Amino acid sequence: MGTKKKSGKAQGFVILAVIMVAAAIALYLSGFGQNTKDKEPLSEYSVEKGSITTTVTGSGRLRPQDSLTIKLPGGIKLTEVLVEEGDTVLAGEVLASLDPATLSYRAALLSDELAALDRQIASGTTQASILAPVAGRIKSLPAEEDSQVLDVMADNGALAIISTDSLMSINIATEAELDLFSEVTVKWGDNAVDGEVADKTAIGYRITLDDAKAPYQAKASVYDGKTLLGEGILEINEPVSVLGTGGTIETVLYKTDDPVNARTKLFALKHEPNTGSYTRALKDRSDKADELREVLALIKRPELTAPKGGLISFVYMDDGEMTGSAAGAQSSSSASETSMGTRSAAGASAGAATSHEGNVVKYPVFELSVGGAVKMQVDVDELDINKVQLNQEVTVAMDAFAGESFPASVTRISKLGKASGSITNYTVEVSLSPDERLLEGMNGSAVIMTDKADDVLLIPILAINESAEGSFVLVKDSDNTQKQVMITTGISDGTNAEVTSGLSQGDVVLYRSSYQDPLALLMNESREYYQNGTMPLREGKQNGQRRPHHQHERDDQGVSRGR
Repeated sequence: MGTKKKSGKAQGFVILAVIMVAAAIALYLSGFGQNTKDKEPLSEYSVEKGSITTTVTGSGRLRPQDSLTIKLPGGIKLTEVLVEEGDTVLAGEVLASLDPATLSYRAALLSDELAALDRQIASGTTQASILAPVAGRIKSLPAEEDSQVLDVMADNGALAIISTDSLMSINIATEAELDLFSEVTVKWGDNAVDGEVADKTAIGYRITLDDAKAPYQAKASVYDGKTLLGEGILEINEPVSVLGTGGTIETVLYKTDDPVNARTKLFALKHEPNTGSYTRALKDRSDKADELREVLALIKRPELTAPKGGLISFVYMDDGEMTGSAAGAQSSSSASETSMGTRSAAGASAGAATSHEGNVVKYPVFELSVGGAVKMQVDVDELDINKVQLNQEVTVAMDAFAGESFPASVTRISKLGKASGSITNYTVEVSLSPDERLLEGMNGSAVIMTDKADDVLLIPILAINESAEGSFVLVKDSDNTQKQVMITTGISDGTNAEVTSGLSQGDVVLYRSSYQDPLALLMNESREYYQNGTMPLREGKQNGQRRPHHQHERDDQGVSRGR
């Protein structure tokens, strides 16, 4: 009998709880919960004047404020890179040694081009051609008829790439032990040719094969008999790039895998009308003459030096790579993507793989941070980006300096949003004053002051209620009674709000200092009813008071946003 009574009593409580949940939802929507008699008394706040600010907060990493990209003309091989990312260098310090042979090739090519330009200028025309700088086999030919030379250069790094030693190569990762100069089989598609073990690498071996039989950048497999040793991409073993500085290609005189001799005419450029072309030809000649002087100086001293003192923030090329070659262009392109993504503010050239300096195409080798000033990029939610403006004050806190802040200001606002799921963020760049303690790569957070009001009336946002007529507060009269006063508000920092009308300094506002959840409250009372058989008495709804909705919000990343 006792068990049945207990079970029945429990079922009754469950039914009552369900009813109470439904009632709580209805009461929550009507504003019941905050106006109930509970143990917490109403707090009083005397309206006073003060200052209030709204902010947007984000985190980021320090990047150099000022940097320069150290570049070289195309077709120059780096024999040895002497610095690493993070190295501090002095003005004039040697950064890399250069291959004299490729410098000589480039100088000879420029000399021929200057001679051709001189003839064109003398004849009043700008018809020209592009010659092969070396003998070899054409293995890459991205240039097409009617294409713009500079467009092809920017997209591919070269008009063509020539194999100079009659070999292609493939690097494979393998733990097998192979003898140098031993034969292996290289397969791609339905093709299989003999290859030779040319060199041992850190991860395996470099295999060479006849360049007449192997396609450029094809995926291939290497076998020792029937044993698969590894896979890789077929590359040109010793590449030299064919470069150009301007014009429109009229005729492509060779095709992929054709052998060519040095100084062979590869491309004929279209004849331009004399109108305006004479001026362009003069500019071309001036630019090429400047490049030739640079190359001749490098021939005398085949070293790339730092033009200023600073920090090496990025190394675009490795030992043995050639500017404008497939490997060099790929390295520059990859570096460019990195710089635009994680380090775009580091000053890495937005042009990335190549840049046009007049009619000369140059390739980045190093990124050098100078001056000591730093900046930070933070992502701002699309809901807040319209609050951010140039030159707004920013306070930056660094993880490395707890309790210390650094002044900054907004210097750039991206107009291109980055979508992540349902959230779109915009990049905001803030610049800090030079401080020798602030190093590139340090992490921190930035608080952007988006609005500020001084000498204004302030009240806690918990005191603000909403009705159909608008916002209101409860004000204590001199006789200790309450009255409802309609107000208008200005900016809010998530804790306090500006009052623009309805109140005066010295008015006493009544509110509850913590929000009372009506659902939890009713569930507690249901237990009291179940235990005691009584429900606590409540006052009716006071003055239409409702749950305050001016709650300080947080975005999905936990970043606070003032309303």
